[in-house]
Amino acid sequence: MNESNDYETCGRCKHYKRYYEKRYCSFKRTDFGFCSVKNAVVNINDTCEQWLYGCFPREITNGMVKKALEDALLNVSVLAQIFGNEEDCNTR
Repeated sequence: MNESNDYETCGRCKHYKRYYEKRYCSFKRTDFGFCSVKNAVVNINDTCEQWLYGCFPREITNGMVKKALEDALLNVSVLAQIFGNEEDCNTR
């Protein structure tokens, strides 16, 4: 592997899906994963000619922000109704 290609390892490829080990209350990352190009298990430090940058930045739009705020408002209003009903029951 060339020094200039250290960045282009399987662990940073779009086609690579890392394997995890299940622990009691968590998951531990392994050094192996599945390559959808090779259809095989590969090491995180392997390389190939089909490498593609795997992380694409996500654009946050105004619509996404509006939807998230509406969901939060709905959740808060539901909680207010639940706690309001509990207070009504306790005063009777």
